[in-house]
Amino acid sequence: MDIKQERMDSLIIEAYENELKGIASFLHEDIAQNLYAVFNHLQYLQRQSGDSKDRLGIDDMVNLTKRTIEDLRILSNDVHPFFHKGIDGALKSLLISIEKRYGLVVEFKELGDKKDYPILTELIAYRTVKEIMNQTFSNSLPKHVEIYGLWGEALYVKVNFSFGSEGEIDRFERLNLTMLALEKRLKAVGGVISFFKKNDKEIEVNIRIPNGG
Repeated sequence: MDIKQERMDSLIIEAYENELKGIASFLHEDIAQNLYAVFNHLQYLQRQSGDSKDRLGIDDMVNLTKRTIEDLRILSNDVHPFFHKGIDGALKSLLISIEKRYGLVVEFKELGDKKDYPILTELIAYRTVKEIMNQTFSNSLPKHVEIYGLWGEALYVKVNFSFGSEGEIDRFERLNLTMLALEKRLKAVGGVISFFKKNDKEIEVNIRIPNGG
């Protein structure tokens, strides 16, 4: 891929991320805030209602509205996790989501002082980690996962997967097409990704993007 093509890919990714940021903003600042106003009014009606049947119906609507607001906030964060946070906060939110969904504790460790990386660099690193996690958990269930954020002159993220059997790790290694797509995405910002089979039950994934892309 020549420099001109890499620059074009980078611009396309940046335009795509900006569009997602606008959608996330609309979900969080407009729709969720409007629902919150409805929620407050329902709570007022809940306090004023003297009829038990009416109160029961209002209680249901209050609970439904509250769940919908939370769902919108989760969706907003999933669409564009950097709306209110950087890569460290976005990774922590991703891991909380994984823990809730799969009942697995994922360790997140940070080394070094966080640098001011370009937003596109952080976004691509985050989305790469997220895609690896999604593909891994859709094909197998690791016993243990560790993620390291190593903040230096380059943005470096390391992911360690521990599997319960050799069969589980074999399924992970068959994700070749996904990995090729991740390599192309990272190349747009000068990044690289590598996979290292440490033993029959452990795999290490390394993502590195130079500061400035």
